[in-house]
Amino acid sequence: KTVELNKLSSNLEEMASAIREREQELEAIFEASPIGIGVVEPAKNYTFIKPNQALSDLLGYSRDELVGKNGLDLNLWVDSERRHQLYTTLEREHFAEIEGWLRCKDGSLILGAISARTVKIGSHLRTIWVVIDISDIRQIEGEVRQLNTQLEARVEQRTEQLRLANVELSSTIERLQIAQNELVRSEKLASLGSLVAGVAHELNTPIGNGVMAVSTLRSALKNFRDKSAEGMKRSVLENFIESVDTGSDIALRNLQRGAELISGF
Repeated sequence: KTVELNKLSSNLEEMASAIREREQELEAIFEASPIGIGVVEPAKNYTFIKPNQALSDLLGYSRDELVGKNGLDLNLWVDSERRHQLYTTLEREHFAEIEGWLRCKDGSLILGAISARTVKIGSHLRTIWVVIDISDIRQIEGEVRQLNTQLEARVEQRTEQLRLANVELSSTIERLQIAQNELVRSEKLASLGSLVAGVAHELNTPIGNGVMAVSTLRSALKNFRDKSAEGMKRSVLENFIESVDTGSDIALRNLQRGAELISGF
């Protein structure tokens, strides 16, 4: 019996040593975690039992200042309704996640992503708090959203400017087409005017000569009539015939020249 008792005692010591090692390992992990972790007691309105160093540094309180106090005592919650939502969900489902603004000891605010889970340790219920400061993340997200909004506004503005530019360009092209048509019409009118001026200039000489010849014939005819009234003389008749022959020849040749020019045009 003594041997068995000694063996049992030795086993118990080994088990106790293993338990102490496991506790030390868990304690080291708990303290070394870069994320704020706190153990709170639900039965005492979620009073802090044990915070790690990361949670103490995050909130700016020493561990002694946190232990034995809850969020209401520390005025930790900026919006107490968020605390109520967290613990209501936790009591119903034993797990809850929420984002809420937390007030640090120096009065500064942080936006915390809080995860909480209630577990049973022996005969007691304990809630494990995990808090991550996401203030910078949400600020960056807000700046990104603002930049996206500004970018969308700039794109819309640029699109509207391009639309107006396209409308103005279309209007300008239309005006240019109208101006081009007017220019072509003006060039055609100018060409026609030049053509008419050329025709008039070319026809002016033969028509003028023809008019002059016919005018000379009429003058000769009047002179012949006047002379005939005084008595017909051979010299008068011969002069009249020569004048008619010369004038009619001039008129005929110039009228033919005019006809050729018109036909050529």
